[in-house]
Amino acid sequence: MKKLLIPALCAVLPVLANASQFATGGAEILLDGGDTPVHLFTESGTLTVTEPCFAQLLLVGGGGGGGNDCAAGGGGGGVVQVAAVRLPAGSYAVTVGAGGLGGGSTGNGGNGLSYGSNGGASSIADPSGTVLYTALGGGGGGGWGAAPPESSSSAPFASGGGGSYGRTGGAGGDA
Repeated sequence: MKKLLIPALCAVLPVLANASQFATGGAEILLDGGDTPVHLFTESGTLTVTEPCFAQLLLVGGGGGGGNDCAAGGGGGGVVQVAAVRLPAGSYAVTVGAGGLGGGSTGNGGNGLSYGSNGGASSIADPSGTVLYTALGGGGGGGWGAAPPESSSSAPFASGGGGSYGRTGGAGGDA
């Protein structure tokens, strides 16, 4: 059985140790002077493993968007690192969590609200569709007179967005 290393960062799922010989997907880049091939995902996609291997994973969820007008920053995306996992041959769905939109007018790239949007979770699922690992997204930041969106949600977040003027920040979580 071959060995490979898979770190993944919000948009990154690197596969190391001659990965190009037994894995495809994402954009392949080289690290460590060209000795370490890495499969980089900047959007959701598929990692195809052609031979069973051991891997390391690093996943990072999308960060929450900041609020608008006397506002606070969004929470950071969660991080999940797995030192060694066996990956049988097959196709693995890689989901890259998007960062949350900042508060403000949609004409300026915002979400049309005073508070920032929550960041999305990043994950990898095995060939049967079972999610193996998930890194939670960060909570959006509060805006003028509006609490961050995660403060009224039961959904889990890696870290809460900050509070705005006169409002409490969102609670942190377990990533």
